[in-house]
Amino acid sequence: RHKFFTRKQEPEETFEQYMAVMRNLSTPCGFNDLKDALVRDLFICGVRDSRVQEKLLHLGDVDTQKTLDVCRNYALVSEHVTKIKQEHEEEVKIDQISRRTKYRRKFEGASVPRRTGANDRTIECKFCGFKHQYGRCPAFGKKCNICSVKNHFASVCKSRGDRGKQVDALSKDGSEEDTDEEYLVDMMELMEVEEVYKDSRDEYEWYLVDLQIRGQSVQFKIDSGAQCNIVSVQQFENLGLNISSVK
Repeated sequence: RHKFFTRKQEPEETFEQYMAVMRNLSTPCGFNDLKDALVRDLFICGVRDSRVQEKLLHLGDVDTQKTLDVCRNYALVSEHVTKIKQEHEEEVKIDQISRRTKYRRKFEGASVPRRTGANDRTIECKFCGFKHQYGRCPAFGKKCNICSVKNHFASVCKSRGDRGKQVDALSKDGSEEDTDEEYLVDMMELMEVEEVYKDSRDEYEWYLVDLQIRGQSVQFKIDSGAQCNIVSVQQFENLGLNISSVK
């Protein structure tokens, strides 16, 4: 009887195996009419899964066969749910790999023409005007400020003509849209750099610096990849600088 009352479901032991063990242990105990009820109660107490225990306790006064049937159904449902989850995870992994491969091919195709050994050396890129490794063009996905076509900078745009390297635009709101005129500005003496810090408000972190221009502090972005830094007309006028049209 001690073995019967202390027997618990073993790891990796199925519900059928556990029920068979409990029935065999109860046979020599002489429980008579109480045998089925005791086997059921001790079976429920010894089940390892607490969710199965909770469901069996809600069944009320049922025999051992009904108890075993409920456990079998639970095991089948659990196995089916696990299989569905595994299939879904496999589909997600395949989709992620497919998306990464598609994006990588698109990026490489937009950067520079493919050639043997291009990945291992630095090239002078015709899309951004800088030198970088193959497949790492900073102009990829960017819209040209001259022709509005993506994947190249305005500094190397074929539609640029003889505009040279003059400043393209100064807008009222500081945007990057082109205007009808180009401007030359007074020379500005940079007195000192007070502090370099990071701005993480956007999707990417930018390193910024405050420069003193005619006694006023103006914020600039360090190494933005542009040919020059630009400011809005409003900020330009606040500095007391002169603007002269060259067009």
